[in-house]
Amino acid sequence: MESFNVAFPLTKTKIEKKVLKNNWMTKELLKSRNTLRFLTEQYRRDSSLKLKLKMFRKVYLKVLKLSKKKSYLDKIKGATNKQKAMWKTIKGIENKEKKFAEDISKTLKVKDRNFQDNKEIADLICDYFTSIGKEDTSNLTQAVGHCTRFHNQKTFYLNPVTALEIEKIIKSINKKITSGPYGFPYKLIQEVITFIVEPL
Repeated sequence: MESFNVAFPLTKTKIEKKVLKNNWMTKELLKSRNTLRFLTEQYRRDSSLKLKLKMFRKVYLKVLKLSKKKSYLDKIKGATNKQKAMWKTIKGIENKEKKFAEDISKTLKVKDRNFQDNKEIADLICDYFTSIGKEDTSNLTQAVGHCTRFHNQKTFYLNPVTALEIEKIIKSINKKITSGPYGFPYKLIQEVITFIVEPL
């Protein structure tokens, strides 16, 4: 027995608590997910549970969405650099979506021909979208006169806006106003407006 204790001494082991991968997936949501799986299995045997399953799934998805939203907002609010935390969160969500997108077949079929080369696929898509406008407009009948002739008190009509008007409005905005949702300062936009006003 003494030789056994020497060969296999007693050691203390720390059992780590299971950490949830996603902060928004609470214990209650995990229980609800298991209940949803159970109801789905029961529905396959008993079709009368259809309404109950539908209602439970609707509530579960709504609570799950709110939990995700709260988790992301708490992460951004708790960060010292909020803009950096916001973009990091967005990037994390996009990366998750990209993983799902990787499973999609990268083959494009055009006129009974399959294309797998990324450059060829990009060129085909580019050609399609650059030519579709000309093809569609060639079939349209030519309008007589300007559209303003149909304008009256009962119609909703917006006058065309010129690049000069857009530039004038943006330059009139107070530079001290806080950045917009994308984090671009108005001062920066006012500096480069002459270069980007045409596409706007």
